[in-house]
Amino acid sequence: MANRFVVRDTDRGGVRRLSTYKGEVEPVTVDFSPWAEDNGTVSTVTWSVKAGSATISGQALASNSASAVITTASEGGSLIEVKGSGATHTKILNLRVYARDPVQNTNDYGFSA
Repeated sequence: MANRFVVRDTDRGGVRRLSTYKGEVEPVTVDFSPWAEDNGTVSTVTWSVKAGSATISGQALASNSASAVITTASEGGSLIEVKGSGATHTKILNLRVYARDPVQNTNDYGFSA
């Protein structure tokens, strides 16, 4: 199931959050359509890892909606910047990805791997 985030013109730079487990592959979609209604068509989207060890692959853009696959190889946090640009405006979405260790979660409840 894809994680979907919607970007609006009224968004004021808040960080969106995504929780996952290390080693997971998470499809993510960022819908710029509401923002594009006021600012024009999104022509380019840039995904970049600003901090942490997450990786990004499979970037695509169609009808003001950007998609990519985020992979977390280790536990901990990552900050991903998604920058959508049109002819005259740019909108940035910051995505905080936190990957947990699934083995540690079961150990917390007294189970051992």
